[in-house]
Amino acid sequence: MNCRLAAALSAALLIPGTAFSSGLTLYGVVDTGLRYSHTASEGTTADSLQMMSGQNAGSRFGFKGGESLGSGWRVGFKLENQFESDTGNEKGGRLFHRQSTADVSSPYGRVTFGRIGTFSSAAGTYDLFFGTGDAFDGGDGLITGPYSFDTRRNNTVTYESPSAAGLTGYLQYSFSQGDEAPHESGNERYLGAAAAYRRGALNAVITAERVRYAAITGFGKREDKQVYGLAGSYDFGTFRLLGGLQYVTGADNLAGLWLGKLADGSADYGRLSGAAVGLGAVIPLGKNKVEVMTGYASGRYGKEFAQAGETYDLTGFSAAIRYHYVFSKRTEIYTGIGYQQYKKDFDTAPSRKTRITQVAAGMTHRF
Repeated sequence: MNCRLAAALSAALLIPGTAFSSGLTLYGVVDTGLRYSHTASEGTTADSLQMMSGQNAGSRFGFKGGESLGSGWRVGFKLENQFESDTGNEKGGRLFHRQSTADVSSPYGRVTFGRIGTFSSAAGTYDLFFGTGDAFDGGDGLITGPYSFDTRRNNTVTYESPSAAGLTGYLQYSFSQGDEAPHESGNERYLGAAAAYRRGALNAVITAERVRYAAITGFGKREDKQVYGLAGSYDFGTFRLLGGLQYVTGADNLAGLWLGKLADGSADYGRLSGAAVGLGAVIPLGKNKVEVMTGYASGRYGKEFAQAGETYDLTGFSAAIRYHYVFSKRTEIYTGIGYQQYKKDFDTAPSRKTRITQVAAGMTHRF
């Protein structure tokens, strides 16, 4: 891994200045800090103080560029790595974990190919739901907020329409998360559609997504994951108000609860269904700012594959606040505190509650 990172950086440094001036950009973020957390669950407690990378913004470096072909046509690319600034380790086991795409833009819209975040992944170019309606754009460390997340997906095609009267449409399809399996049932496929409205101080987006999971040996085909979201924000000048609504079925996470593994070692998909609502604000204080968020979720676990005594109702609550002090356009420090809890009310067993409290601080530098 480290050899590949070194090779990529060396190649960037050896590119002549004329190459940079013709449209190639090297950029990045280094984010390092400390996090204290207290977790209480099922009669046990755990306290932890850790150095962390990417609490405010994922530590990364990337290359992006393109070429104009004339008459409104353009080709471009974006290759974005992620690393842990506290250890130097590569994130996700791949060189360009965050994004690896090529795109073609024209008067008819833009088509993007490659690895990229989906509409509810809180990541990448098409971070529509969280980027529009979540003040923390995907939570704050252990305080993930009320919503269900999707992920970055491989082998993806995304279409973005031209904007008209503030409206933009999006379509996204992933053929598979890995290499194509010989049988269609062995591939995990994703399909998403979204529409965004941006006019003046108002931003709004509606999303609909579906994941068809690959079949599990011994279980057969699993229930599809479906995610429907509505998010928006309005800038009042003195502050920006953000909010979102989400409904999911067949999900593997909700309200900070992430499911584990099935008996065969595969991911425990297709068992969480419910709804979430969140509200937040971004408050400018001169060149600095404060971000606040809160949210609530309610759902049900056990629709598929569940055994007797395993099913439960799920409720979750979260709240967080973070302050940013800006030294320059490239450097800031931040600190924040957050709380998250989720409760499992079992059908045939005592309820279980997990509570997480987090205090964090760090520095973000962009280049």
